[in-house]
Amino acid sequence: MNRIDRLMGITTVLQSKKYATAEHLAEKFDISVRTVYRDIKALGEIGIPISFEPNKGYFVVQGYFLPPVSLTSEEANALCLIESLVSAFSDQSIKKHYSNALNKVKSVMRHSEKEKLEKLNQNILYQISPCIVPDYAYLSVIQNAISAQNILSIVYKNKNDEETMRQVEPIGLIF
Repeated sequence: MNRIDRLMGITTVLQSKKYATAEHLAEKFDISVRTVYRDIKALGEIGIPISFEPNKGYFVVQGYFLPPVSLTSEEANALCLIESLVSAFSDQSIKKHYSNALNKVKSVMRHSEKEKLEKLNQNILYQISPCIVPDYAYLSVIQNAISAQNILSIVYKNKNDEETMRQVEPIGLIF
């Protein structure tokens, strides 16, 4: 990876996390910690406001925004593949949110890249049993409850079709 790509990668990591340690960045980009220090200094010299908090790591000062980075064709293809997986294996709420997010990404892509993605998308097909096609729309609610550590009220139906109200603390999603 050349230095410019690495600097953009470091900036992206710093914008996507609250804090990132020099050790984490060194491991992620397969460079030495000393090189991370030089790269952080270089980013500061070109005007990206990066700060450091002891025992936590580096961070981009709140309020700074770097325009979206262009995707490689491999990254765009990966997003396209994931879109088809989301369509096949998630509920309506997740499909909607993923589609909205992907449209934002596509809006900054070059026209030629969008055409390639469309062609790829038309040639991806999953044969899925109708019994596992989700027709519900509550995965987003569960995800929000997990991240906010909220309790959910659910109606539980046992094998005898008896319903009871339950309070549950969701801790994860398993497919």
